Amino acid sequence: MNNLKTNMIEIITYPITPYLSPGSRLQPDQRNNHTNWLRVAINVMMNRHKADLVKAGVNIDLFHNHDTTRLQNMSEYPRIQYQRRGNRYFVTGINEGKYALEKLFEDCRQMVYIHDTLALRIGQAAAETFVPRLAAETFSYRLTDWLPFSDDSEKEFKTLPSLAGKMLYLEKRLRSHITGDFCRYLIPEVDTTAVQLAITDIDSLNRAAVMVEENKHTQAYKPFTAEISINFPLPANICLGNKKVYGFGLVEPAQ
Repeated sequence: MNNLKTNMIEIITYPITPYLSPGSRLQPDQRNNHTNWLRVAINVMMNRHKADLVKAGVNIDLFHNHDTTRLQNMSEYPRIQYQRRGNRYFVTGINEGKYALEKLFEDCRQMVYIHDTLALRIGQAAAETFVPRLAAETFSYRLTDWLPFSDDSEKEFKTLPSLAGKMLYLEKRLRSHITGDFCRYLIPEVDTTAVQLAITDIDSLNRAAVMVEENKHTQAYKPFTAEISINFPLPANICLGNKKVYGFGLVEPAQ
Protein backbone atom coordinates (compact mmCIF):
# COMPACT_ATOMS: atom_id res chain seq x y z
CA MET A 1 0.00 0.00 0.00
CA ASN A 2 1.16 3.55 -0.59
CA ASN A 3 2.80 5.46 2.20
CA LEU A 4 0.93 8.44 3.53
CA LYS A 5 2.03 11.87 2.43
CA THR A 6 2.20 13.45 5.85
CA ASN A 7 4.53 15.13 8.26
CA MET A 8 6.75 13.14 10.57
CA ILE A 9 5.97 12.94 14.28
CA GLU A 10 8.84 13.76 16.63
CA ILE A 11 8.77 12.05 20.04
CA ILE A 12 11.12 12.18 23.01
CA THR A 13 10.89 10.27 26.30
CA TYR A 14 12.86 11.04 29.46
CA PRO A 15 13.13 8.58 32.36
CA ILE A 16 12.56 10.39 35.65
CA THR A 17 13.94 8.99 38.92
CA PRO A 18 12.56 10.44 42.17
CA TYR A 19 14.73 10.74 45.28
CA LEU A 20 13.06 11.25 48.65
CA SER A 21 14.40 12.37 52.01
CA PRO A 22 14.25 9.77 54.82
CA GLY A 23 10.71 9.22 56.03
CA SER A 24 9.15 10.85 52.97
CA ARG A 25 7.18 9.16 50.23
CA LEU A 26 5.43 10.02 47.00
CA GLN A 27 1.73 10.78 47.09
CA PRO A 28 0.43 8.71 44.15
CA ASP A 29 -3.25 8.68 43.26
CA GLN A 30 -4.70 5.56 41.63
CA ARG A 31 -7.29 7.67 39.82
CA ASN A 32 -4.47 9.48 38.04
CA ASN A 33 -2.33 6.39 37.36
CA HIS A 34 0.06 7.23 40.22
CA THR A 35 1.68 9.93 38.06
CA ASN A 36 0.01 13.05 39.47
CA TRP A 37 3.08 13.76 41.65
CA LEU A 38 5.27 13.71 38.51
CA ARG A 39 3.05 16.18 36.69
CA VAL A 40 3.17 18.51 39.69
CA ALA A 41 6.98 18.22 39.96
CA ILE A 42 7.60 18.95 36.26
CA ASN A 43 5.28 21.94 36.47
CA VAL A 44 7.26 23.24 39.45
CA MET A 45 10.33 23.14 37.21
CA MET A 46 8.42 24.81 34.40
CA ASN A 47 7.27 27.66 36.63
CA ARG A 48 10.83 28.31 37.79
CA HIS A 49 11.94 28.77 34.18
CA LYS A 50 8.71 30.14 32.72
CA ALA A 51 10.16 33.43 31.48
CA ASP A 52 13.06 31.74 29.67
CA LEU A 53 10.78 29.08 28.19
CA VAL A 54 8.33 31.66 26.86
CA LYS A 55 11.25 33.66 25.43
CA ALA A 56 12.41 30.50 23.64
CA GLY A 57 8.99 30.08 22.05
CA VAL A 58 7.72 27.27 24.27
CA ASN A 59 3.97 26.94 24.73
CA ILE A 60 3.94 26.49 28.50
CA ASP A 61 0.28 25.44 28.46
CA LEU A 62 1.45 22.06 27.16
CA PHE A 63 2.96 21.17 30.54
CA HIS A 64 -0.39 21.17 32.34
CA ASN A 65 -2.65 20.68 29.27
CA HIS A 66 -4.64 23.76 30.25
CA ASP A 67 -5.39 26.73 28.01
CA THR A 68 -4.57 29.70 30.23
CA THR A 69 -6.22 32.11 27.79
CA ARG A 70 -9.58 30.34 27.66
CA LEU A 71 -9.26 28.98 31.21
CA GLN A 72 -10.16 25.45 30.17
CA ASN A 73 -8.52 22.11 29.49
CA MET A 74 -6.96 21.78 26.04
CA SER A 75 -9.13 19.54 23.86
CA GLU A 76 -6.41 18.46 21.44
CA TYR A 77 -4.25 15.37 21.79
CA PRO A 78 -1.85 16.16 24.69
CA ARG A 79 1.71 16.88 23.58
CA ILE A 80 3.22 16.15 27.02
CA GLN A 81 2.30 12.95 28.87
CA TYR A 82 3.31 11.72 32.32
CA GLN A 83 3.74 7.95 32.29
CA ARG A 84 4.44 4.97 34.51
CA ARG A 85 5.63 1.45 33.72
CA GLY A 86 5.56 -0.56 36.90
CA ASN A 87 7.60 1.47 39.39
CA ARG A 88 9.45 3.49 36.73
CA TYR A 89 8.38 6.95 35.63
CA PHE A 90 8.72 8.82 32.34
CA VAL A 91 7.67 12.04 30.68
CA THR A 92 7.06 12.02 26.92
CA GLY A 93 6.90 15.00 24.57
CA ILE A 94 5.38 14.94 21.09
CA ASN A 95 6.16 17.58 18.44
CA GLU A 96 5.77 20.91 20.27
CA GLY A 97 5.91 18.96 23.53
CA LYS A 98 9.27 17.49 22.52
CA TYR A 99 10.69 20.98 22.04
CA ALA A 100 9.20 22.10 25.36
CA LEU A 101 10.85 19.26 27.30
CA GLU A 102 14.18 19.69 25.53
CA LYS A 103 14.27 23.37 26.51
CA LEU A 104 13.21 22.63 30.09
CA PHE A 105 15.79 19.87 30.60
CA GLU A 106 18.67 21.24 28.51
CA ASP A 107 20.70 22.35 31.56
CA CYS A 108 19.71 19.51 33.90
CA ARG A 109 23.09 17.90 34.50
CA GLN A 110 22.59 17.27 38.22
CA MET A 111 19.79 16.50 40.64
CA VAL A 112 16.86 18.88 40.42
CA TYR A 113 15.40 19.74 43.82
CA ILE A 114 11.62 20.19 43.67
CA HIS A 115 11.15 20.90 47.37
CA ASP A 116 12.73 19.94 50.70
CA THR A 117 11.80 16.26 50.47
CA LEU A 118 11.86 15.52 46.72
CA ALA A 119 14.55 15.65 44.05
CA LEU A 120 14.55 14.35 40.48
CA ARG A 121 17.18 12.93 38.22
CA ILE A 122 16.45 13.43 34.54
CA GLY A 123 17.73 10.41 32.61
CA GLN A 124 19.07 10.04 29.11
CA ALA A 125 16.39 10.86 26.56
CA ALA A 126 15.22 8.43 23.90
CA ALA A 127 14.09 10.19 20.72
CA GLU A 128 12.11 8.78 17.81
CA THR A 129 11.09 10.12 14.44
CA PHE A 130 7.88 8.41 13.41
CA VAL A 131 6.72 8.34 9.79
CA PRO A 132 3.04 7.33 9.58
CA ARG A 133 2.07 4.89 6.84
CA LEU A 134 -0.65 2.45 5.99
CA ALA A 135 0.66 -1.06 5.39
CA ALA A 136 -0.40 -4.39 3.93
CA GLU A 137 0.82 -6.18 7.07
CA THR A 138 -0.47 -5.74 10.61
CA PHE A 139 1.38 -4.58 13.71
CA SER A 140 0.79 -5.82 17.26
CA TYR A 141 0.78 -3.62 20.36
CA ARG A 142 0.06 -3.87 24.04
CA LEU A 143 -2.30 -1.21 25.40
CA THR A 144 -1.85 -0.81 29.15
CA ASP A 145 -4.44 0.72 31.49
CA TRP A 146 -6.67 1.93 28.67
CA LEU A 147 -9.70 4.02 29.64
CA PRO A 148 -12.24 3.87 26.80
CA PHE A 149 -15.30 5.21 28.62
CA SER A 150 -17.12 8.38 29.41
CA ASP A 151 -20.26 8.21 31.56
CA ASP A 152 -22.58 7.65 28.60
CA SER A 153 -20.41 5.08 26.83
CA GLU A 154 -19.85 3.11 30.04
CA LYS A 155 -23.61 2.86 30.58
CA GLU A 156 -24.10 1.75 26.97
CA PHE A 157 -21.36 -0.87 27.32
CA LYS A 158 -23.06 -2.38 30.38
CA THR A 159 -26.34 -2.86 28.52
CA LEU A 160 -24.77 -5.03 25.80
CA PRO A 161 -25.85 -8.64 26.41
CA SER A 162 -23.08 -10.61 24.67
CA LEU A 163 -19.31 -10.76 25.01
CA ALA A 164 -19.00 -10.43 21.22
CA GLY A 165 -21.06 -7.25 21.33
CA LYS A 166 -18.91 -5.84 24.13
CA MET A 167 -15.73 -6.60 22.18
CA LEU A 168 -17.06 -4.92 19.04
CA TYR A 169 -18.05 -1.91 21.11
CA LEU A 170 -14.54 -1.65 22.59
CA GLU A 171 -13.03 -1.89 19.10
CA LYS A 172 -15.30 0.96 18.05
CA ARG A 173 -14.05 3.04 20.99
CA LEU A 174 -10.44 2.20 20.16
CA ARG A 175 -10.94 3.22 16.53
CA SER A 176 -12.31 6.54 17.74
CA HIS A 177 -9.27 7.10 19.96
CA ILE A 178 -6.84 6.34 17.13
CA THR A 179 -8.55 7.97 14.15
CA GLY A 180 -10.63 10.66 15.85
CA ASP A 181 -7.98 11.80 18.34
CA PHE A 182 -4.40 10.71 17.61
CA CYS A 183 -4.70 10.95 13.81
CA ARG A 184 -7.01 13.95 13.81
CA TYR A 185 -4.66 16.19 15.78
CA LEU A 186 -1.23 14.84 14.80
CA ILE A 187 -1.61 13.47 11.27
CA PRO A 188 -4.87 14.81 9.81
CA GLU A 189 -3.86 13.78 6.28
CA VAL A 190 -4.31 10.08 7.00
CA ASP A 191 -7.17 8.27 5.28
CA THR A 192 -8.74 6.91 8.45
CA THR A 193 -11.28 4.84 6.51
CA ALA A 194 -8.41 2.55 5.46
CA VAL A 195 -7.28 1.86 9.04
CA GLN A 196 -8.10 -1.73 10.08
CA LEU A 197 -7.78 -2.82 13.69
CA ALA A 198 -8.84 -5.56 16.09
CA ILE A 199 -8.52 -6.29 19.79
CA THR A 200 -6.83 -9.70 19.89
CA ASP A 201 -6.67 -10.16 23.67
CA ILE A 202 -8.01 -8.38 26.74
CA ASP A 203 -7.74 -8.92 30.48
CA SER A 204 -11.50 -8.99 31.10
CA LEU A 205 -14.80 -7.79 29.65
CA ASN A 206 -16.48 -7.40 33.02
CA ARG A 207 -16.14 -3.91 34.39
CA ALA A 208 -17.55 -2.00 37.33
CA ALA A 209 -16.86 1.51 38.51
CA VAL A 210 -14.08 1.79 41.06
CA MET A 211 -15.53 3.42 44.16
CA VAL A 212 -13.56 6.63 44.62
CA GLU A 213 -14.42 10.19 45.47
CA GLU A 214 -15.11 11.78 42.11
CA ASN A 215 -14.69 15.27 40.81
CA LYS A 216 -14.24 16.70 37.35
CA HIS A 217 -10.49 15.99 37.42
CA THR A 218 -10.65 12.27 38.22
CA GLN A 219 -12.04 9.07 36.74
CA ALA A 220 -13.78 6.16 38.40
CA TYR A 221 -13.48 3.40 35.81
CA LYS A 222 -11.22 0.38 36.00
CA PRO A 223 -8.85 0.46 33.00
CA PHE A 224 -8.37 -2.33 30.47
CA THR A 225 -5.13 -3.91 29.36
CA ALA A 226 -5.36 -5.34 25.85
CA GLU A 227 -3.38 -6.46 22.84
CA ILE A 228 -4.34 -5.03 19.47
CA SER A 229 -3.43 -5.50 15.82
CA ILE A 230 -3.59 -2.69 13.30
CA ASN A 231 -2.42 -2.03 9.73
CA PHE A 232 -1.12 1.33 10.81
CA PRO A 233 2.11 1.38 12.85
CA LEU A 234 1.93 3.34 16.08
CA PRO A 235 4.88 4.97 17.80
CA ALA A 236 5.82 3.55 21.18
CA ASN A 237 5.46 5.68 24.31
CA ILE A 238 2.24 7.40 23.28
CA CYS A 239 -1.09 7.00 25.04
CA LEU A 240 -4.61 6.44 23.74
CA GLY A 241 -8.04 6.90 25.29
CA ASN A 242 -9.08 9.04 28.23
CA LYS A 243 -6.64 10.55 30.76
CA LYS A 244 -3.69 10.26 28.37
CA VAL A 245 -1.93 13.07 30.21
CA TYR A 246 -1.48 10.73 33.18
CA GLY A 247 -0.23 7.83 31.07
CA PHE A 248 -3.41 5.76 30.79
CA GLY A 249 -3.56 3.71 27.58
CA LEU A 250 0.20 3.41 27.10
CA VAL A 251 1.16 1.89 23.73
CA GLU A 252 4.11 -0.52 23.54
CA PRO A 253 5.06 -3.18 20.98
CA ALA A 254 3.57 -6.55 21.92
CA GLN A 255 6.09 -9.08 23.20
